[in-house]
Amino acid sequence: MKGMRVTIYWATKDGGLIDRIRQRFGISSGITINGETETEVDSRQMDELREYEKQGFIQLRYKNK
Repeated sequence: MKGMRVTIYWATKDGGLIDRIRQRFGISSGITINGETETEVDSRQMDELREYEKQGFIQLRYKNK
């Protein structure tokens, strides 16, 4: 099953929290100068990421390429 492409903007500066979120979702390391990381997630993971977004730790951005 192919996942959905999403860009995560890291609203938090807490490096430990960012690392835990990365490990939880298998997101590669690396953040752009704009504080973003591109990744691919399935629908279940997207629901979980939306919970982090509601808590203010990240913002989900959908970019066309």
